[in-house]
Amino acid sequence: MSIPEMGGTSARGRREWRSAFTTIAALAALHLSALGPGDAGGGSQPSRPDGMRTDRAAIEIVPGGRPGEYRHGTYPSRGNRTHAGVDIVAPCGTPIRALEEGRIVDRIRSRSDPDFQSLGYMAIVEHPTWITGRVFYSLYLHLQSPPEPGERVARGDALGRVGATGRATGCHLHLEVRYFRGRVSPRWNHIYGPGDQRDSPYFQENWDDPLELIARLSGERRTADPRRPGQGVASNPS
Repeated sequence: MSIPEMGGTSARGRREWRSAFTTIAALAALHLSALGPGDAGGGSQPSRPDGMRTDRAAIEIVPGGRPGEYRHGTYPSRGNRTHAGVDIVAPCGTPIRALEEGRIVDRIRSRSDPDFQSLGYMAIVEHPTWITGRVFYSLYLHLQSPPEPGERVARGDALGRVGATGRATGCHLHLEVRYFRGRVSPRWNHIYGPGDQRDSPYFQENWDDPLELIARLSGERRTADPRRPGQGVASNPS
């Protein structure tokens, strides 16, 4: 693309300059939009949903929260490890909501619990098959205080508040969506995977990206027709 020479003060010259700069700005915006989050700032990170969907998904769990540095599949993380789940950053004391309906199947509610030093106050919720076609679990770590009492929860029910208990460097919620009930991976004996696990079948089969799942379920609820019982995830509570 040729750019008009400077020095011309005619109306035509000014129009050519405006047209050229408009074109350059449009091309720059197109280039930046094609870059992933890791491309613009350096470093290699997994693909993520677009920013608006990511932020909306995080806010559904932690009102006013935002995705932190460590996302699902971030590598390297805490040394030569892979991060399973996502950190949602918010001030300590911010409410934490249940991802979907289910029942609490495990808690850490005492500092004397052997896993408190690493996981902090914690809750694990088991979610029924009808939501995704497979029983899955959501895990919530580093709560400010013991999880709320009770066993069954509905989507959006309070589970606790954002804290920094356990091995946490600041106020945030560590959220995972996984297909096993244990507090840590039985293979890794840890919530982080050793080395780069992003392409491993074990990682892909046992975890989902929480933000992508939340965004997908929210989209299904929005598109479900309430006039047709049985259509959409929200109208089949069996």
